[in-house]
Amino acid sequence: MGDTYFINQARIRNNKGKNGRKQTYSSRYALTGVSKCGGCSESYRRIYWKDRGFVWRCISRLDKRNRDCRGRTVDEQKLHSGIARAITQFLVDKEKFLKQL
Repeated sequence: MGDTYFINQARIRNNKGKNGRKQTYSSRYALTGVSKCGGCSESYRRIYWKDRGFVWRCISRLDKRNRDCRGRTVDEQKLHSGIARAITQFLVDKEKFLKQL
């Protein structure tokens, strides 16, 4: 536990967005702080929409920091399905999957 604890504490202290602002990290959801926007490299945040349920959106779009960001809103169920497929693919054919990385 010792090394992992100190590594994570350092990550939390140094967790800054593209604009240099410190961003908080919550370990409540596994993908918080891990999922990044392909458009602007900011983190994604989990939010609730009445009509769609839980979705993940780029923080810069939520806070209107970067109006040019084209990061997509991702439905949480689709995100989970995609992750499950990737894990399954990795377990079935590790060599092929690692070559893609």
